[in-house]
Parts: sequence; C-alpha cells; structure tokens
Amino acid sequence: MSVTSTFPLFNAPTTPCLPQMVVLNITQQNIRNHYRSLLATIQEKPIYIYVYGPAGTGKTALFRALQEDTNEFFKCPKACLPMASTGTAALNVAGRTIHSALSIPINDEEAFSAPTPRMRKTLKITLEGVRVAFVDEISLVSSLLFHQMSAYMQLGRGGSAKPFGGISMVLFGDLLQLEPVTHGAVYEALPLEFKALRDASYPCVTENLWGLFRMMRLHKNVRVEEQEDAKHLNALREDEIPDETETFFKRFCKVRDTTPGGLFEELDELRASWPEKEFIMLAPQNETVDRLNEFVTLVTTIDKRRKLVNGAIGRIKKIYPNTLVIDFPEVNNVIMERSHFRIQKRDNDYFWFKQFPIREAEAMTIHNSQGRTVDGVVVYSRGLFMPGLMYTALSRARSLKLCRISHVEPENWKVAVHARDAVTQMRKRKAS
Repeated sequence: MSVTSTFPLFNAPTTPCLPQMVVLNITQQNIRNHYRSLLATIQEKPIYIYVYGPAGTGKTALFRALQEDTNEFFKCPKACLPMASTGTAALNVAGRTIHSALSIPINDEEAFSAPTPRMRKTLKITLEGVRVAFVDEISLVSSLLFHQMSAYMQLGRGGSAKPFGGISMVLFGDLLQLEPVTHGAVYEALPLEFKALRDASYPCVTENLWGLFRMMRLHKNVRVEEQEDAKHLNALREDEIPDETETFFKRFCKVRDTTPGGLFEELDELRASWPEKEFIMLAPQNETVDRLNEFVTLVTTIDKRRKLVNGAIGRIKKIYPNTLVIDFPEVNNVIMERSHFRIQKRDNDYFWFKQFPIREAEAMTIHNSQGRTVDGVVVYSRGLFMPGLMYTALSRARSLKLCRISHVEPENWKVAVHARDAVTQMRKRKAS
C-alpha cells in the first residue's frame, strides 16, 4: 500500500539530475581525449565504446562531458541523443528512456513490429541530426531491447542496414550490477524466438552487436566518502568477501529488528540523526516495497496525551479520498486529515498549503534505485538471491556506515558469473 501517488506527503529532497560543473580525474580525461580523437573520422568509422566502471567512478560526469564535446564538435545541440534503461537513470542524464526515445513497444509480443506512420515520423524527427547516441545503465538493457534499439534506429535512418542506422554509440554502466529480468543480458545473442522476425523486418549487416564495442575502464570510486568503503564494495562486486568485510557489515550495518516496522524505525533514526542527509529504503521485490510503504512518521505533534507526537511511527490501515486511518503503538484507528502548513517566501510573506502531516518510508525496489546517489540506504535483504542486488543497493550510498541491512548474509550476495566472463573477454579487446 503506497500513498505517494495519491496524496502529497513530506518527502526528502531529491538530488540534482546533473552537476553544473564537470571536473574529471586523469582516467576520465584520458577517455575523453580518446573520444575526441575519434570524432574527426566518425562519418567513415562510427564509434562504438562501452565505458565500464564500478558504481561511483564518475560515469555520469563523463557521460555529460562527452555529450558536450560532441555538440561542440558538430556545432549542433541535437548531435547527441541521451537515453537510459530506466526513468530514474534517464532523469540523471537529462535524457529519455530507450522505449520513449525510439518508440519501442513495451510488450514483448510487439517486438520488431512496424511502427505506425505517426511513430515513424516521430522517430525520423528524433534521429534527425543525431551523430552519437549515449545510453546509461546498460546492464539493465536486455539483448532483445538492444537489438530493437538498432532496428528502430535503422528504420529512423531510412531503413539502413548498418548497425544502429550508422549512428555512433557510447554505452555506460557496470555489467556486474543488476541484469535485465528477461530476454538475456545485453552482451548475449538475440533470443532465437525473435531472430527470424528481426531478420525479416530489419536486416542488419552485423549480427553480433555487442562485438562491435570496445571497453574503456574507470577505476577510482569518487562517490564514497571513505576509501575503506570502496574496498568493501569492491569485495562484494568481485564476489570475494573476506572476513574483514563481513565483520564490517555486521558491526556497522546490522539492525536490531528485521521486520518492516523495525526497518522503518532505523530509517527514521537515520533521518533524525542526520537531517541534512538523504536516505532511501530498498527492497528486492515490489510486494516488500508495498509493505514498507505502509509505515509513516508524524511530522508534527497532534495529541501529546495519546502520544501522537512529532516522530511517532504508525502504519496506514485504510485510505479514503480526504482522510487516512493509521494505527500507532499506543492508539489504533487514528483518523488523519490534512493539516495547514506554511512556507516563508523571500518577501517574508507566507505560502499556505494543506497536506497530511506524515512522511512515508519512500521505499523502492533496488532495480528502480539504479542511477540514484544518496547518503545512506536501508536494505530489506531477505530473499536477495538475484545476482548483483546487494552490490547495487549499497553502491547507491556515499557512506556504508550510514547503511542498514536487515539480514547480513554474504553467502547470498552473488554476482553473475557470466557477467564476469563477459567483462574478462572485453578486457582482451584493445580499445580503438
């Protein structure tokens, strides 16, 4: 049960999509210089680069820098097409989701279907003048979606048989983070059930699209506040967790109460102790997220006698158009109505508004958090069996000591073996 989409609540501030200044380290600058050197021959030789690096190594900053270089080189603000696999990631790079940008159907049953005349026109306009497409969070892109990207870009470029319609591609992401749920990882071959349809409708001179790309690596974690955190995150990422790392998580991240209510209390304590910092709660499945989002905190004192005070934690029982029914530890069936609040404006006048005096847990799935950066996370980790989940969840945070984990079970914190193999193979290719 979540009331975020229905009612305005008190929410934590969100981080800006992109920094105003891009300051690159030596490795980032070397990749940037190499990319610049390729722009002069882009017409004859399209660029296919995969920028690979652990979470927090500055991929988003480099993403923006390469876009600026491209637009400057071609003297055209539309020379770049920024995209991402999820809405959150697209927001971070000021772009659009792949499905939205390229008019790709959401349903698998419509894969490689012919767009309507209107969609075809929109696609042509979208790709007009585009020289380089940038894609963030590539690990979440399935093989099916990757091949549909090429197919629809070919269509938008007049039915070209060249990969991606002859448009250069720069991919960003970490293959050791989360993988797509269905239809294979991006580096795998197109599933056989779609191959005949693709070949008939959108023939391409290159069948192995992933084989076109050369990897360029980022190393230094610039997100975490302490390099000790980077060491422990890398241990999770490499699937080699020493006793030292397990001890660290048990000492700093283990919680007292592993129930959804207990985790919400942990989140509330973090927010109370560090009000200037941003925290989110993460869970592996939507069902768990819904349970977590039933918990709320009062942001004002309503009745001291009944202990309905600022900071009291309750659980939403029922939702009505203008009221909520909430159970608190000391009293049940509390009917909550919207209260008046005011914000002082610059001219010392006040802006008045009405909303429920509660703050929600704001839990989300680990998948939906990919691309976010916060100060700390609270992770419900029971049932965390999909490869890359724990690494992805904890790598959202600037400080591991501001993270809480419901179940510290390192034996379940796996990464995909075939993803590691794919990275190893790419390392053998010389960037060109």
